[in-house]
Amino acid sequence: MSTTPGIDHGAEFRRCLLQCDVAGLMAVHKHIAPWDDKLTPEHALISLHMARVEVQNFPFKVRNYSRQWLLDHGYEKVNGQWRRTEVKERQAFAEAVGISSSTLNGHKLPFNHLVERVQSDAVLNALAKGNHEPQMHSEVMAKARARVRFKARKD
Repeated sequence: MSTTPGIDHGAEFRRCLLQCDVAGLMAVHKHIAPWDDKLTPEHALISLHMARVEVQNFPFKVRNYSRQWLLDHGYEKVNGQWRRTEVKERQAFAEAVGISSSTLNGHKLPFNHLVERVQSDAVLNALAKGNHEPQMHSEVMAKARARVRFKARKD
């Protein structure tokens, strides 16, 4: 066995990271460190995503996906160290929605306030139904705005 496992198995590690291959990563780990049998599939998946975030020359979408996966599962990097956080700490930020309506010159008319109120109600109704997807919030807000504009015949 070589004394430089990173060089000898680097291509296989990279393939496992790019393809998010947990079984392959565990097999390479077992080959390199047969004495270390404490690696579970759950820990391997978490380590895989952490490694994907850290690698600088990976595609942006891959790194961004892993960063979001880690956040969704309660991991974040603070002062250079990965730590587990409570999901409820971040949930308030995840559910923030921005709603604004104004005229081209920036003034708010009573109609703009009506549009904002209707869009806000639509988002709150979606949240009450358990819909927490930002794309769905955008669609609900657009439909509410279209309804108000249709009633006022502003299109």
